[in-house]
Amino acid sequence: MRVILTLVVLICMGALVYGNYHWNGKLASAVDKGEAQFLNNGEKTKKLESDEKEITVEDFSDLPIDSAKFIMDKYNNEEAVELVVIGSEYKAAGEQPWSAIFKDEMEQTYKNLFNITIIEVSGGVTTEEVINNDLINQNLTIKPDIVILEPFLLDSNGIVGIDHSLDHISTMIDDIKRINSDVFIFLQPAQPLHKAIYYPEEVGKLKSMAEDRQLFYIDHWADNWPDYNSDEFLEYTIPDTIFPNQQGHQIWADYIIRLFKNEEA
Repeated sequence: MRVILTLVVLICMGALVYGNYHWNGKLASAVDKGEAQFLNNGEKTKKLESDEKEITVEDFSDLPIDSAKFIMDKYNNEEAVELVVIGSEYKAAGEQPWSAIFKDEMEQTYKNLFNITIIEVSGGVTTEEVINNDLINQNLTIKPDIVILEPFLLDSNGIVGIDHSLDHISTMIDDIKRINSDVFIFLQPAQPLHKAIYYPEEVGKLKSMAEDRQLFYIDHWADNWPDYNSDEFLEYTIPDTIFPNQQGHQIWADYIIRLFKNEEA
């Protein structure tokens, strides 16, 4: 009788051990399946993200290499580049200015890679007025990574001597660098003027200044605009004004867009 009782106990204990082992096996299997499903979902998410435009340093190969690498570092770290455009106001001309065209294109192409701020100083101010009224510090309220500066040289033409204007522009640059000493400053002239004589000479000195200070110069006159001495040039300006029309703003914007968007990349 005692032997039978012992056998019954052993059988019950064996059943309990087997049941517990079987249950743990099923539980582990369910967990494994859950982990596998989670990983599969992650792979699908990653695949969807990889379908987006791949950005490489080649996209910015027309920019100076240090600024191109800076943009890529921001991209790889999922951070935004603070890009600021500073220059004269063109809204009074009744056209969409080049800066708005540029901003729209950058946002469509790169989504959140660039935070673009446009600072248009109204009133046709000269370089001297910008400095005397501290307009850079008043308007530049963020810490910029890149600044595209059109330094009011056109509105200074015939009013402020070029040597004084260049001094004022140097002060503008120093003011920007005080906000961020590592900022990349790109200098550019405003639009060309039809059959101008002295203004192109001043723009040439602006280009030389950019070279002397090792700043990137956006030479949009060289490739996009027609010869400003030709009648064809008038097709890009509003009649009886010095302002670009929509076609003029478009070719200006196209040049700068290509700097940030190498189509051959």
